[in-house]
Amino acid sequence: INAHLAAHQGEVIRRNSDVQEILQGVAATLTEVKGNQTTGDFDHIVFMGDLNYRLDYGEQGDKKKPSEAQYKEMCQMVEKGQFAELFATDQLTRELRAGNVMTGFSEGTYKHPPTFKVIKGKKLEYNEERSPAYCDRVLWLSNTKDKIKDSGSRAAIGVTSSDHKPVSNTLQVPYYSHAMPAWGDKKCAVSIEKLSVSSLPMMDQNGLCDPYVDFLSALLPTTGKKIKTEVAKKKLDASFKKVPTLPLIVSNRERVEMHSLTLRVWDSDFASKDDLVGCATIPFHEVLSQGGGGESGSSAYVMQFKRPLLMGGKHVNGGKSFISGEIRISFS
Repeated sequence: INAHLAAHQGEVIRRNSDVQEILQGVAATLTEVKGNQTTGDFDHIVFMGDLNYRLDYGEQGDKKKPSEAQYKEMCQMVEKGQFAELFATDQLTRELRAGNVMTGFSEGTYKHPPTFKVIKGKKLEYNEERSPAYCDRVLWLSNTKDKIKDSGSRAAIGVTSSDHKPVSNTLQVPYYSHAMPAWGDKKCAVSIEKLSVSSLPMMDQNGLCDPYVDFLSALLPTTGKKIKTEVAKKKLDASFKKVPTLPLIVSNRERVEMHSLTLRVWDSDFASKDDLVGCATIPFHEVLSQGGGGESGSSAYVMQFKRPLLMGGKHVNGGKSFISGEIRISFS
């Protein structure tokens, strides 16, 4: 994904909103599962571009232009190679840690000067109209058992045709090249027990929510109908006793562990369309790494989970909303 987000020092919330809209739109249109709004169905995602997050250094606040003293101080820090001290005030890093944007994404280290706002035609001189900043970024998310590895970020200081310096990363991306049959000698199913949601946001005028959970995976049969729990009426914290068993359309373990299960929490509305509250994704490889056991001729892999609900990479309800339970993958 290449993106150019909202500009200027004080537009952090708008930039976060841009990312959330992009990730939800990409997931809804490009994943194998219709209606998916999470990034869990991709093997890997690389999100890059002029993301426009700035440095909250000094007393600038939301002003577009730094004071003369702050501008000179930051330029002196660049000359001395104090990049870590500058990057410690980076807006995107702060928002990532707070769960306000791109939850689960990683990025490399920035041991080079800020790449914005430089004077065109100069090797490395900053325009006094803006504070130096690390606007140009490369981030990634891996949902597979093997993760992307990075050798760090680099800036092409010698390129002088823009008010940005180009940034590059070398990524080692794992991939699976061999064909695998869909079926083994057993059937495979997923079941969930002790399923519950907690601290949901208030969705209705009564200050409550009518939650239910449905399930998405590229390995579930295509029926045109939601596979879902019952509705828990007027609850912000709810448990679901009757959770349908999910038969998978493949049973080869190698194929299964390459996919995931998305749990979507909805607010049921009688007079209007149901509202999506948030989502959580469980990669099957995490469950299958737990070690299996069972009766002769069968095996089961069990994992306890507690995941924050997300919408477009952002924590729901300020990070207070969770979904938890016990997931079991059975081969029999």
